[in-house]
Amino acid sequence: MNCSFEPAVFLAELRRQCISIWPDWDADMLHIWPANRLTTEQVTFIREHKAEITAYLRRRNTDLLPPDEVCRAWRQRYANTGNRTP
Repeated sequence: MNCSFEPAVFLAELRRQCISIWPDWDADMLHIWPANRLTTEQVTFIREHKAEITAYLRRRNTDLLPPDEVCRAWRQRYANTGNRTP
């Protein structure tokens, strides 16, 4: 791996290997599946750049969310329908 770290490039490399990686929203963890496909070099690299990878993935995931107005409209339309009995 080279010195200048680009999370998007590294994650694209993992995707080409059919490896998924995603952050845990409640803890400072990364989930990797299937982790047994990672090379020793990749595991070391992820450990060294965990903070950058986690920040990039969280930012990217947030960018993919619809705007607040869309979420409110969806909840109003779908979540508040039907009969609910306590």
